[in-house]
Amino acid sequence: DSSSFAVVTNTKVTCSQVLDGLTDAVNGVIVLSRNNISSTTYYYGTIRVYYNGWGNICDDYYYNSAEANVICHQLGYTGASSYSRAGSVSYGTDYLSMKWDDVNCASSGYLSIAQCSYSTIIDSGCVNSNSYDATVYCYTTRIWNSSPFPGMVRLQDGTYSNEGRVEVYCNGQWGTICNDGFDSTDANTLCKQLGYDGYNSFDHTSSNTYLGDISSSSRQTVTQSTCSGLTSDSVSNGAIILSRNNLPSPSYYYGTIRVYYNGWGNICDDYFYGYTEANVICHQLGYTGASSYSRAGQTSYGTDHLSMKWDDVNCASSSYLSIAQCTYSTVIDSGCVNSNSYDATVYCYTTRIWNSNPYDGM
Repeated sequence: DSSSFAVVTNTKVTCSQVLDGLTDAVNGVIVLSRNNISSTTYYYGTIRVYYNGWGNICDDYYYNSAEANVICHQLGYTGASSYSRAGSVSYGTDYLSMKWDDVNCASSGYLSIAQCSYSTIIDSGCVNSNSYDATVYCYTTRIWNSSPFPGMVRLQDGTYSNEGRVEVYCNGQWGTICNDGFDSTDANTLCKQLGYDGYNSFDHTSSNTYLGDISSSSRQTVTQSTCSGLTSDSVSNGAIILSRNNLPSPSYYYGTIRVYYNGWGNICDDYFYGYTEANVICHQLGYTGASSYSRAGQTSYGTDHLSMKWDDVNCASSSYLSIAQCTYSTVIDSGCVNSNSYDATVYCYTTRIWNSNPYDGM
């Protein structure tokens, strides 16, 4: 009987420069290419822009560090390390035709090329030679990993950087937005915050949802106030996440353990914490088990400055799937109260538990 199960959906948005229903991309989408082959994983290469079809940007008088920074921002990076033209670098020839000339961004802080001006009338030099194709070399740091702020939004796992699952940074972690009540006004708000003119489409996907409903009928940005109170409403006691250098991420498979118990905190590494408990924590995070375990003072995961929430965590079986099956105490030993060096840590195997001998009904 599955009647007690509920599917929670979150939101996927495609932002656009113009409300264009093209199936493969929307106008203003950016991707980089090398040797005439494009990839969304490239952080340097020849710039391709979609404008009623894919093409290049002319490197002329206007194209410089401001425009290069904006292009890197749109691709999700903190900025441009360098910029040039195809004839002066070794990225190979891109044989597409020019789409834009005179790209001019008034600020290097823009997040999208949609905020800049451009011309579709191409100078003769760029028409006749691919050596004038604009290129860029972005820093590899993701813009959302560099000083994320409460209310910061990002799009993840889309085909291009202008589309994907909507995530918001709140209470020290990234989470998704529940689709309940999410409409075109919300989609426009999010896309405008990311530097686009508006949204092209949005739909809903099934996944873990950390954050509750947002209503932006009178708000043009998601702000820190959006995050207020959301964690306690949406995270259940016993939730686990790992952190490094005081920053948590659901993608980490090793780090300092954080547990939610009327607020986030750490687990004391004392007499009870061993392989059994470490295995259960990795199981809860979706991994097959623990490769190793330790305490913060003996690892290089950085200091987690939260207070202790649990002590004497004791799991009767290493095969348990959730820390909720174990016992613990909220009375913290003095050694753990006074030092974050006793924070429990874990290093999980990277194999997902559902990829290791899955069975019917799992």
